[in-house]
Amino acid sequence: MSFKIRINADYNNPQTFRLGVLAGAILYSSFSILDLYMTPEGFYYAIKVRFFFVLPSLILPIFFSFFSWFKKFYALATLYTLIAAQAGIFAIIFNAKPYEPAYYDYYIGLILLVLFGAFIFKLQLRYLIGFTLATWLVFSYHLVYVQKLPSYGEYTPQFAKFLNSHYFMYSVTAMAIVGSILIDGYYSILNKEKKNLEDALEKLKETDKMKSNFLSTMSHEIRTPLNGILGFSDILLKNPEPEDIELASKAIQRQGQSLLTILTGILDFSQLQSSKDLGEKEMFPVSIFLRRVYNSYEFQSKKYNRSRVSFAVHYNPEMYNHFIYIQPDSFVSIVTSILDNAVKFSSEGKIELTLEHTDGKAILVQIKDEGIGLDENISDKVFQHFQQVETGHNRKFDGIGMGLTIAQKIVQLMDGKIWYKKNKEAGTTFYILLPNCYKKI
Repeated sequence: MSFKIRINADYNNPQTFRLGVLAGAILYSSFSILDLYMTPEGFYYAIKVRFFFVLPSLILPIFFSFFSWFKKFYALATLYTLIAAQAGIFAIIFNAKPYEPAYYDYYIGLILLVLFGAFIFKLQLRYLIGFTLATWLVFSYHLVYVQKLPSYGEYTPQFAKFLNSHYFMYSVTAMAIVGSILIDGYYSILNKEKKNLEDALEKLKETDKMKSNFLSTMSHEIRTPLNGILGFSDILLKNPEPEDIELASKAIQRQGQSLLTILTGILDFSQLQSSKDLGEKEMFPVSIFLRRVYNSYEFQSKKYNRSRVSFAVHYNPEMYNHFIYIQPDSFVSIVTSILDNAVKFSSEGKIELTLEHTDGKAILVQIKDEGIGLDENISDKVFQHFQQVETGHNRKFDGIGMGLTIAQKIVQLMDGKIWYKKNKEAGTTFYILLPNCYKKI
C-alpha cells in the first residue's frame, strides 16, 4: 500500500513540503541550546546526534524536492523525517545519565514530534497511530526497564514520575489522534464542498456555452426564414409573372411554417419548464394517431427531399380500432419530433415506426432509422436543452436543439420513459414507453 499524506491538495506541491520539513529542522536544531542544561555530560553526543545524524536526514528531502521525480515520495519522506527525528531524541534520552534532566524530561520532544506529525505534516490516520504506538512502546521500555521507575514502590516520587509521564504522553498523543480525526473530517467536508463547487462551476460554464450556442443558432434559424419571407415578398411587390407568384407564395408558406415551428418549439419549452401536467387526457383513437404520424412523415420527407428514404409502420391490426388514453397533442408531438430527426438525419435507407402494447396497458413506440446515428456514450447530453449533433452556422442540419428535451419532459410528465440505442448496422432506435394508457373499447 502506498504512503499518502491525508491533507489538502496544496500539501503535495514542493513549496509546502519544503516549508514543513524546514520548520521541523529549525525547531529541532534550536533545541540544541537546551542540551547544554538537560544533558551537560552528554552535550557533545547530543550535538552530534542533532547536527550529524538528524539534521542531514531532514535537509536531504528538501534537496531532493527540487527534482520532479521526488514528488511521489513526499509522504514517504515525511514519515522518514519524523522517524529520524524520533530516533535522535531516543538516542539522547538513552545516552543521558540518571542524574541528568534529559534522562527524565526529554520525552516532551517525543510529544512535540507526534503533534508535528498530526497537525503540521498531517499524516494519514493509520500512519499517525502506528507512529504513536511505536513511540509509546519505546518510551515505556525506557521508563520500565532503563529507569526502572515502578521498582521504587507505589508511593514514591519515582513512581509518581512514572505515572505522570505515562498519562501526559498518552493523553497528549490521544488528543493528537482525535484532533487528526476531526481535521480529517473537516478536510473531507471541505473537499466535498470544493468538488461540488467545481462541478457547479463546470455545469455553469457548460450551460453558458450551450446558451451561447443556442442564441447563435436561434439568430441564424430565425433570420433564414425571415430573409426568405422578405425576399419572396419583394418579388410579389414588383409585378411578378403568374408563375413567380405561385413560386413565391409557396416559398413564403414554407418559410413561414419553418418560422412557426421554431417559435412553437420555444414556447412549448418555456411552458413545459413550469408545467406539472399536460392538461386533460382523452380517448385518442390509434387510427388517428397513425394517420397524423404518417402525414408528419410526408411533410418532413418533402421538406428535406428524402426521396431515397422509405417509411413503414408496424402494429397489430387489432390495435387500429382501439384507443390511447392520453393528451393527444403532446403524445403526437413527441413521436413526430423524433420522427422529424429520423428523417432529417437519414439521407437514404428506411425508417420504421413500431407501435405495440405491453402488459396489456402500456404503449411502446419504437422509431428506427438508418441515418448517421447517435453514440450511446453521449446519452446524458442528447436530452439536454440546446444540444445538437452539430453546432455553428456551417452545420448541415437545421433546428434549435430542443426537440428531444421537450420530448423527454413530456414523457416524464406522462410517467413514462424515453431512451435510445445505437443500431449495430446504422442509425438509431428510439423507444418511448408510456404506462397505463392503452384502452380496448
